[in-house]
Amino acid sequence: MADAAPAHGAPRRITITAEPFTRTIDGVEFGWKVHHHDDGTYTVTIEPGDFICYYEPWDGYEYDT
Repeated sequence: MADAAPAHGAPRRITITAEPFTRTIDGVEFGWKVHHHDDGTYTVTIEPGDFICYYEPWDGYEYDT
C-alpha cells in the first residue's frame, strides 16, 4: 500500500463546513434534509430516497445506509 500513497504525502483530515438544503424539482425533493427528533437529536438524510443518514457525533464515521 505504501506505493499507493500520493506523491505529495499522506492524506490528512481537514474540517469542512456544509449547509443542509432542499430543493423541489418536478415534485421531487432533493438535498440534505435535517430531521429533529423528539429525543433532541438531529439527523441529516440525503434525499430523495432516505438511503444515507448521518447523525452525531458528526465526525464522518457514523452513518446508516
